[in-house]
Amino acid sequence: MVHKFITEFHNLPGTTVKQKHKNLFSLLRHQSYSPQELDDIVANLEPTTHLEKIFYVDVLIYFQRTNELYKQYLNGDDNTISKVSKHGWFYQKAFQKIIPEDFVKTFLPTLSYSLKAKLLKKLPLDEKLADDVFTAVQKKYGTFLATIILQKCTTEKIHETLINNAVKLTYKQLQAIHKKNPNLIYVYIEERTKNEGGSKFLHQNSFLTYIAQKDPEMFADLLNKYKFEGMLGRRTTKRYIELQENHILGKLETYFKILNTSIFVRKFGAELQHIFFKKNEETDELLWVDLLKHYPRNRQFSIYKTMHNLTYNQKFGENVDAIPEDILKIIPDQTERERIAQLKLAKEENQNYLKYVTPENCLQEFMEKVNHIDVSERAKYIEIITECCILNKDLGNLLKVLQLLCGRFKNDDTKIRDSFFYLIGGNKILDTFTEQHWDKLLEVISISNARDDWVHKECRLRMHHLKFMLKEKKDCVMDVILKCKRWAELIYYGGPMNENPTIYNMVLKELVKIGFPKPNITEKYSARYDCVLAHLCKIYNKRYPENIVNIYGHPRILKSVKYMLENEVSCYDNNNCDSGIQYMICCPNLPKEFMELRQLYFKAFKHFGRLSGVVWFLQNEPNVLKDNLKFFLDQFNAVGHLTAEPIWRCMKKYSHLDMDKIAVEFLKSKLAAEGCKDKAKLIKALLILLTPDSYLEYIKTYLPVSTETDLTDENTRNLYAIQTQLIKCMHHIHSPAKVLPVVLELCNGHYLRYALRPLYSCFHNLPENETKPFIEKLKQNKAISVKKHGMTLTILLCDVDTVYNCLKEADVFALMATLKYFVKNPSDMVWQLVETKIRNIETKNLQVLKSAIHVNVPSKYKGQYVETIWKILIKYEDEGIKKSLITKMDKGSIENLNPEFAFHIIRAYIFTSGEANDFVANILINLNNNDKFDLFANILEKFKNNCWSGAEGRNARKILNNFILCLFAKYVETEEDDKKFTEKLSAIFKLVFSMSEAFEESILISCLGFKGDTVENNGKLLIHLNHCAEKEYGPYATYLFAGIIKTKVFAYIWTTRREQIKLCYSLFKLRESVSDNLLLLMLLPENQPEDTEHFSLYNEILTDLRLVIDNVVKLQLNLHLKSGSEGNNKVNCDSCSVLSDE
Repeated sequence: MVHKFITEFHNLPGTTVKQKHKNLFSLLRHQSYSPQELDDIVANLEPTTHLEKIFYVDVLIYFQRTNELYKQYLNGDDNTISKVSKHGWFYQKAFQKIIPEDFVKTFLPTLSYSLKAKLLKKLPLDEKLADDVFTAVQKKYGTFLATIILQKCTTEKIHETLINNAVKLTYKQLQAIHKKNPNLIYVYIEERTKNEGGSKFLHQNSFLTYIAQKDPEMFADLLNKYKFEGMLGRRTTKRYIELQENHILGKLETYFKILNTSIFVRKFGAELQHIFFKKNEETDELLWVDLLKHYPRNRQFSIYKTMHNLTYNQKFGENVDAIPEDILKIIPDQTERERIAQLKLAKEENQNYLKYVTPENCLQEFMEKVNHIDVSERAKYIEIITECCILNKDLGNLLKVLQLLCGRFKNDDTKIRDSFFYLIGGNKILDTFTEQHWDKLLEVISISNARDDWVHKECRLRMHHLKFMLKEKKDCVMDVILKCKRWAELIYYGGPMNENPTIYNMVLKELVKIGFPKPNITEKYSARYDCVLAHLCKIYNKRYPENIVNIYGHPRILKSVKYMLENEVSCYDNNNCDSGIQYMICCPNLPKEFMELRQLYFKAFKHFGRLSGVVWFLQNEPNVLKDNLKFFLDQFNAVGHLTAEPIWRCMKKYSHLDMDKIAVEFLKSKLAAEGCKDKAKLIKALLILLTPDSYLEYIKTYLPVSTETDLTDENTRNLYAIQTQLIKCMHHIHSPAKVLPVVLELCNGHYLRYALRPLYSCFHNLPENETKPFIEKLKQNKAISVKKHGMTLTILLCDVDTVYNCLKEADVFALMATLKYFVKNPSDMVWQLVETKIRNIETKNLQVLKSAIHVNVPSKYKGQYVETIWKILIKYEDEGIKKSLITKMDKGSIENLNPEFAFHIIRAYIFTSGEANDFVANILINLNNNDKFDLFANILEKFKNNCWSGAEGRNARKILNNFILCLFAKYVETEEDDKKFTEKLSAIFKLVFSMSEAFEESILISCLGFKGDTVENNGKLLIHLNHCAEKEYGPYATYLFAGIIKTKVFAYIWTTRREQIKLCYSLFKLRESVSDNLLLLMLLPENQPEDTEHFSLYNEILTDLRLVIDNVVKLQLNLHLKSGSEGNNKVNCDSCSVLSDE
């Protein structure tokens, strides 16, 4: 039984791979074997060909031979590993009992890095075991490799890892963690934001789509906190709205940027109308521009008009300058549209507005000018009239335009017809055309065709005509199709044909039957026609398999194919021609009299060859390809678009037909021939077809004898081109132990850059315990660049101790490599190494810190990292890099600074420069240490005592003002809202400086309290500050105070006119004195707001202030109204009695 199985395995019947595969499983299923027989079969079964090796793995999988599969898994190539990995039972059986310490210390070093990563992903681990394995892997190889199994660990282990390491997780890992404990997602995002100094990684992040679907509340929380960018799809938007409707209603402007706009509008249409005239911060346009088009077309204008009238303090149409063309286009009332268009024409003299008047008027103006304008202007007018007719759905005047194009303008330049074709092609108005319209339109097309002019969108026009004919006169369909020059496109892309499969079928059968119907057509053109027709039949049959148009074996079409192949006829539509020829040849039952076509196909392969055609023959009739293999091999290189790799991979399975051997000999001789082109294609083919040993033997015949090459010699250049291509392809060979010694010899001179990819590939696929001797050889190389690669490979592949020792021995140039390793595998041990390397930097190597300051180290170490670099920069007095470091320090860096170090920076850099002011302000705001307030008070006192009086006094006041303004701006920009900070800072400042000494600065410090508070409380604070200033310094203080608020504070808080009006309204309700009225008038925006809501508040304020009898207030009110009138000079004099006749 055993011998019989082995014999049948080696002699599976069938020619094709599919047949052999079927017979293999027939052999497996139809016999049963005892355990001993299975052991004997597996022990004695030795595959000899590439296909048998594939089948051997199938046999092992079928019988679930875990031990043998385990060996194949450890030693197999990527395809074998991939095939085994699909079967979960293999991992359950092979790795069901693992002891974490032994598994990591003993087993993992026998695997390559690539296989380690794949195995760790698939390991069947419960949470407790996963924790133990994670800890063991982390200890041995660092956090980066261990992270692969983090999602399998307990919640506690995941939380601990996220807090202590700068971890980046994949989409699937995050999914698994969310299912386990959603709160861990918050931790992950928060920690990653700290580590990276921002949340840019959330923008367009696909995981957020998953969160929106599965956990809408979390999505809402994350959006509120991180303000990320992205757009959810239609289905996700629907689902999210169902679950979070009430929440979305409160934040329509925010969700407008996130949810699918069409679904968003459909659900919240009525509510969204109220934000139409708010500005989109990203595009700087009003929101209606994006929203309005998603409302029903017949309601768009009424919605816009209603919201315009509600929002603005004027009715729609009163200010024609404010009406954009997009809105003018959708005004349904023709009279109103024409009125506005005429007003715009009078102002702008832009003839484009003619399209919005009535078609009669538009056509009349054109006819009045037609004799006085050139062709270009006539074309422009035809375009305008056509758009006007389409907009008004005026078929009568559109017919007049067609008549003009057929009559008076038929001899005009093609421009005049191009404009018309462009606008009319595909427009819905074509569906309303009558027979009279179609007659005239077809006449215009025939005029262009007669002059060999390009007819823009001709196929679309013909499609609509075809649709019309299908409704009216079905018997004329063929005439419509055959009158179109590009009839093939009409059938292929024709919507009407797809809507009527029966007609589609009838048309194709008729075309197959009659051939090309035009008389006096050359055989060449007729042959092209038949090949394209074959392609169309192929498309139809694929789309409608239940009712195919059978053209296999059709004599006329086969003769046409023969003509094309014999004469190697080029075709304007090559892809469709090639496809049709292949469809006719690649059929299982080709008539015997046409069998020669297959040989002709391969003889003309460079003209008509296609990858899919060769693969069809390999999979269905390989003997045909074998008989014509010489033709294919001789020409495949000339087919520019052909990607031949799938062909070689498929051909390798046909060693029983010796095709691979024939191909190899041909390719070798071709490559050795003088003047060989496309060496890369030939070498890639050899690589796939040869066994690893054979390819290496072949390479050795071309290996360079010296690392230096004289590229000025032509023969040497040709040899060098072959050598480099052979070397570049070596990374595809799955025998790293055999390839690596060869690659190492090439890591020098001109060959190094080509050898790097094979070098890294070999090391990634070589068992870890075999890599160390090779890495040592790289490190011993004299070339510094090669030594660096040795160090890089050590970092990538080796255990923590080996990497640590390597980095420790390396010189200062290893700082960046050490940093990158530290970011992925943070630990106190590696941090000490980083610290040591930074401290040992010499002046000549200082520039390496320019790169180092851009590395995002884990937040836990950020403070120490900055301090260490800073001390070196002080040592060497490098201010340039120091300034760069200052700009890179984010909130996370400052929070973790050593207070003493932070205080040293404040003392040294406060009041020195703009960049230093920013930095010191950031430290004061973000440092978690209250001693900073005492330090700040100390510095202010010394500054005042030393600089305030005397010659430096003027400059000192400027310096203080710059710093306080910077501190104010920085605090407003932060996300923090710390009332204790603002109160403490204000108290300190008042102790040192009186208001008279630093009036503006005192006001700015006090105004820090505005941030994060309500508009009512902001109004109370303004009133309070104004009263304090007035009490101390009299009425003049109100003017100074208002000036500071308006010029300085309004630049950062209440920046828009609408916000300022709301603040003023709050003041208006709280005012108690004349000074309050003056403050209110000085802060009120000069120009009145356009929207109704804020205009009513503005108007209420002014109306009330007009009643105030105080003369100072009256004076200020009139000054305010005068300054505001400059922005609105229109005065309705009819209401002024002084100017009336009476």
